[in-house]
Amino acid sequence: MLFATIFTLYHIIISFYRVKHMLKILRSNELDIKNSPLDKLASMAARALFCLKNACDSAQPVGLTLGLLLGTDEILKGAKRDPIFTPF
Repeated sequence: MLFATIFTLYHIIISFYRVKHMLKILRSNELDIKNSPLDKLASMAARALFCLKNACDSAQPVGLTLGLLLGTDEILKGAKRDPIFTPF
């Protein structure tokens, strides 16, 4: 359980820096497309794809944490103890 907690904290810290970097890039003009007849549309599409990719990458630690919490509860149920995270 200790290693799972440390690993989860590690993923949360990485996600924080990933979101911070994503916001920095979105505020800059790195994703602006200038050699296209549809400059604004292409730039908006690039920003949307960039956000979608980073949102999916950042959602992974949330799923990992929920899985670890539910797995811990199943172990506790198997030992005839009360679950901690899902008591209902």
